[in-house]
Amino acid sequence: MNEVLDKKIESLQKEVRYYQKQIDEVSGLNLKFDIENSNLKHELKQRRQGFRLLSELSQNVGSSKDPHEVLRLAAENISRDLGMDRAIVLLPTEGNKKQVKAKFAFGFADTLHASFYEEIFEFPQTVLSGQEFLLVNKSTTVTDPISNIREKLKVPFFVCVSVIIEGELLGLILTGRIVETEALFPPLNQVDIDTLNAISALISSSIQNLKVAILEETDKLKADFFANISHEFRTPITLTVGPLESMMNNRYGVLPEEAKQQIKVVLRNQKRLLTLINQILDLAKLDSNDVQLNVARLDSFNSYIFHTTEPFKLWAENKKIKLEFDLDPSLDKADIFIDEEKFDQVILNLMSNALKFTETGTIIVQSSIVDSKVKLSITDSGVGIKEDQIKNIFKRFGQADGSKSKDQKGTGIGLTLVKDITELHGGQIEVSSKYGKGTTFTIILNTGSKHFSESVLKNLNRKCDSSSASGLKHFHIEESNNLTNEKEFVIDFNKKSYLDSRADLPTILFVDDNLDIRNYVKDLLKKYYNVYLAVNGLHGYEVAMMYKLDLILSDFMMPEMNGLEFCEKIKSNSFFEGLPFVLLTAMSDFNTKILGLNYGADDYLTKPFSEIELLARVHNLTLLRKRYLRLKTEIIAAKNIQLSLLPNPDVVFKDISLDAIYLPCEDLSGDFYDFIETDDSLYIYVADVTSHGTAAAQVTYLVKGVVKELVSTLKSPSVSDIFYNFLSSYKNFNLNYAIGFQLFKLDKKNRNCEYLRSNAPSCIFVTNNITREIEVDPSPTLDNFSEAYSKDQICTVNFKISKDDIIYLFTDGAYEFRTLNNPNMEFGTRRLAKAFSKLTAANWKKELHEFLVSISGKIDFEDDLTIIRLQSL
Repeated sequence: MNEVLDKKIESLQKEVRYYQKQIDEVSGLNLKFDIENSNLKHELKQRRQGFRLLSELSQNVGSSKDPHEVLRLAAENISRDLGMDRAIVLLPTEGNKKQVKAKFAFGFADTLHASFYEEIFEFPQTVLSGQEFLLVNKSTTVTDPISNIREKLKVPFFVCVSVIIEGELLGLILTGRIVETEALFPPLNQVDIDTLNAISALISSSIQNLKVAILEETDKLKADFFANISHEFRTPITLTVGPLESMMNNRYGVLPEEAKQQIKVVLRNQKRLLTLINQILDLAKLDSNDVQLNVARLDSFNSYIFHTTEPFKLWAENKKIKLEFDLDPSLDKADIFIDEEKFDQVILNLMSNALKFTETGTIIVQSSIVDSKVKLSITDSGVGIKEDQIKNIFKRFGQADGSKSKDQKGTGIGLTLVKDITELHGGQIEVSSKYGKGTTFTIILNTGSKHFSESVLKNLNRKCDSSSASGLKHFHIEESNNLTNEKEFVIDFNKKSYLDSRADLPTILFVDDNLDIRNYVKDLLKKYYNVYLAVNGLHGYEVAMMYKLDLILSDFMMPEMNGLEFCEKIKSNSFFEGLPFVLLTAMSDFNTKILGLNYGADDYLTKPFSEIELLARVHNLTLLRKRYLRLKTEIIAAKNIQLSLLPNPDVVFKDISLDAIYLPCEDLSGDFYDFIETDDSLYIYVADVTSHGTAAAQVTYLVKGVVKELVSTLKSPSVSDIFYNFLSSYKNFNLNYAIGFQLFKLDKKNRNCEYLRSNAPSCIFVTNNITREIEVDPSPTLDNFSEAYSKDQICTVNFKISKDDIIYLFTDGAYEFRTLNNPNMEFGTRRLAKAFSKLTAANWKKELHEFLVSISGKIDFEDDLTIIRLQSL
């Protein structure tokens, strides 16, 4: 019975364990469901917070026009609304776009020190480029960069995303928590990343829209400005042209011929200005869609083309360019509708460009009709356009960079008008070009009138008069002489100017490709100067090589060689050393001025200029040129005097070898030396006069005479005897120049040496390739400003030299210069002494000079270089 009961109990226990297991599994599932439910609730909360934040940001960011302010606003909202402890905005540094600095920080209880915003951070390039994000939570493997960010930004767990605008990093948004605990603050996850990425995308989109809006607003303001200012210009131009034309018609009496010529120049340029203003007004109207075509049928397309291009025949003849026509007769029967006044500008601009950029050859005007499409082509044999620059030629206010056409005058709006007016007619324009060989512009128009709107077609009963070009009254034809003809005229003028030149007047070369400007400035200058002319920089350089000039005045923008290239060529030629070069140009912006000065220009004058200012600047520069030439002549004379006073640098006395390096600088700073031999001694002195040019030469001449006389009159004098007597003599001359002085005496018999220095470096003693300075206190300064000295104040040193010992005496020019590798450090006497120890006796001058040049990086030294070498044989 007990056995049966036991079995029953065991069976019940098994059953209980089974149900317990089932209960545990159900409890586990319930717990799992609870966790998942909690996570889902947390994720849902995160996403709700994220959506709410995005909604709020989308309303707020649009009100700011500063991209950085948008980032600041986003970080502030993230810190407040996403349950994050801290949020930081990091921006790229100015010097290195791969590094970032903190700009804004939120959620910090304490006041941040300034150093917080000066810390430099390096993030992975994939994060900076927007390819990846950065997520750091409890499970993240900590690397050195992450550890660095944690420590300096004080955010242990964080998410970081980049904000990219047009491929460039605007900034990083980094946000996170100080602690992570499952219940209250679960680890950062993909939802946080999704939210920040959505915020980043919102910011990028907002700033892109902001940029577009600003550009559109700027374009509108620019168009309105040009329209308004151009309209205002027309009144004063009208009030200028009218009275001038009346004067030309002798309304106020007969004018002198010279005055009439000047008025013609003014009228021509006023009409050119009016043409430019009309083009700007037309462009502004096109930009604002405020243009209404007034089209009519052409009775003869070819006749219209012929008469529209006829005004350019004289220009072409003057430049000796062949103007050819290849017009398809079938076009005269075609239905072609245009607004002739506006389409005139298309033809006139294309013809003007063709002639402007063609020096020799042919221009062909060709018409044809293919598949109901009218083609009008204008082909020139001019400078052409580089292939990669063709896309720029129709842009407003632009020209093809890097092409020869950049040297030509132009506003960059003519081809823009051509394109816009053509498209307004329902047509298109094509261009093909070979750089250096020529360009073809082709206008393609539809026949018939179906492509025009109803408002345009209301006046179709009217016909165009193809025998006239109505647009001519608004367009100034720039009739230009051929460059070759202008050059020939200028050559003749220069020959006459040479024959009429006066030796007492400075000589000026004026270079400009504009005939009117050349004549105007020439007439302004010729009263006071000998004047030569040139038509561009290349011609200017040829003229400069032919005549002796005192100043060059040159335009900036010119064909073949512009003013910058001309200036650089002049300044790089030693033949024109010290010749003033002035740029005279209409380009007045600051960067262009700096560019011109960097190319070597001595002055910069902008058009329009004041006659008084031009004459004043030219006068000052020619006066400086005169002084420069006089000083240069004096320096040459001084160098000749100085060199004539120097002894033979390479001499051998009894068992003594003497040699010297003497390289005077351009201004001749006043170094001098001499050797004086007596029966028992050899005297060497080195002087450095604190002056330049002829003054230095005169002082050294005086020094040579006084020292030589003292050595000869005093009986075997010591160096202190010579220096003491020299001090007294020099003070009596009342010269306002101090002298650095070294005096060395060698007893030829026993090799005893005596040495002193005054305001000069110590000499270097070399024995067995070991160098040391000969230490001696400086003696009194040799000048006429100090009080009288006693002989006790003169300091000397005595020492003895043996066979093969070497003594180097030198001036400060041998060591007081900046080194190439370290511009902030002087070469110094220690490194000079080290160089002395490595020299060979046979080639010491060559070796030392090459070494000093390699150290200084300069062939010509800024101070005189004097080094004396004495060797005991």
